[in-house]
Amino acid sequence: MNKGRFYRQSGCVRILLVLTALLGIAGCRASKKEKTAEARSVMPADGDYIIPFKIRTMDGKVLSLDDLKGRPIVINFWASWCGPCRLEASNIEDNYLAFKDKGVEFVGVAIQDNPADARKFIKEFKWTFSVGLDESGDIADEYKLYGIPKTLVAGKDGRLIFTHTGAISAEELAGAIRKAL
Repeated sequence: MNKGRFYRQSGCVRILLVLTALLGIAGCRASKKEKTAEARSVMPADGDYIIPFKIRTMDGKVLSLDDLKGRPIVINFWASWCGPCRLEASNIEDNYLAFKDKGVEFVGVAIQDNPADARKFIKEFKWTFSVGLDESGDIADEYKLYGIPKTLVAGKDGRLIFTHTGAISAEELAGAIRKAL
């Protein structure tokens, strides 16, 4: 066999292997983008059941949504660095105070935040309901969040009756909570 022809053939094989590997990598990247787009299209909507999660609250307790079954629930996703979150913060606390004696549970979930800044925020706005930090980002991933603040209200049956992205007014939140009762 001609030695030169052998090297040319094995060189072609190497090039084909490299091209195949590159195409495989490009394919993985494309499918990841497709999955991201698909995930965002299936965000929880009115009528869907809330997605149960456990979170360690800022006072060190573990809160599980499963333990709140049978009660209306307000979940507010926020962060201390988020301007609209600051705008709505007093509205969230005001509604908590107005509805806590009617059995409505409030859960605040700080995402992409650090504990010290989250604690300062909670203290500044005098939040008295349960708040935890989604340190891993798993809760935000489960809820397919792409923007905050995000407020969800679920009825006693655990189905969402209201979802809102952006700063929420006190009146709008109160109206949604009344529907949940």
